Amino acid sequence: MARLDNAAMQYFDVSMDGFWKSFNVAAIVLPAFLIVTAFSLANTELPEHVGFFEVAVVELTRYV
Repeated sequence: MARLDNAAMQYFDVSMDGFWKSFNVAAIVLPAFLIVTAFSLANTELPEHVGFFEVAVVELTRYV
């Protein structure tokens, strides 16, 4: 796809099983993403008016 090759789609599993497998990978990677994000935010000074909920919404949206 990066080379603009039209045949690249043949390497994707476009079945229903492939669809659900992609979500399994996202679920497996999520804990690592949360740990890295937590370490990153621990070293960041946030403004007073920014709460946990706002940060969580932004970071989870970024993950999705």
